[in-house]
Amino acid sequence: SRFWNPSSLKAYEKKTLSNKDYEYEELEPWSLLTEACFLGLRKLQEGLCLASIKTLIPSAPMPLLENKLIKLTQKGFLIYDSGSYLLSQEGIFLSNQVFAELCFTTEDFNPN
Repeated sequence: SRFWNPSSLKAYEKKTLSNKDYEYEELEPWSLLTEACFLGLRKLQEGLCLASIKTLIPSAPMPLLENKLIKLTQKGFLIYDSGSYLLSQEGIFLSNQVFAELCFTTEDFNPN
């Protein structure tokens, strides 16, 4: 799930005063994997932990994810350390390129 508050202060105040919950949406597994990769790599000290991905998204296509991570490591964008991938210095500067490689679709979860 993805959660957020209204973008305007007026709408936030109205929602708060009415005791309504924040906005949310249920993510499809491929969107969840994409978000998990983005958020994990943004944690510069911890990185993206593969064990956490397996727990969070049991249906994740781990061989595909691992192949993408290995290629990004070979290009010098990621560093592998103790089960986690972290952005390298170059990867930080080119993070949009790294994140573009880690976008997943429904076809990644249902290959035919």
